[in-house]
Amino acid sequence: MTANKLFFHRKFAIVARRENKLNEVAEKCRSLGATDVLVLPTDLSSVETSAGCVEKTVQHFKREIANARTFTSKILQINI
Repeated sequence: MTANKLFFHRKFAIVARRENKLNEVAEKCRSLGATDVLVLPTDLSSVETSAGCVEKTVQHFKREIANARTFTSKILQINI
């Protein structure tokens, strides 16, 4: 599957500590066809902050997260 098919008409919530890098990744996602990218600069080292990210994501997209997937740098690399 090509990168464009992974992103075309998709919505993403991306989480990491460094907001500047998140914004770069968000722009790359949009350039590949993502329709909405929620940037959540957060340290996910605690359950509370993780739960907060899930809540913000649900609020932003106005729906339950039914088909969440996790992409790691090993699965999907975005050159920024």
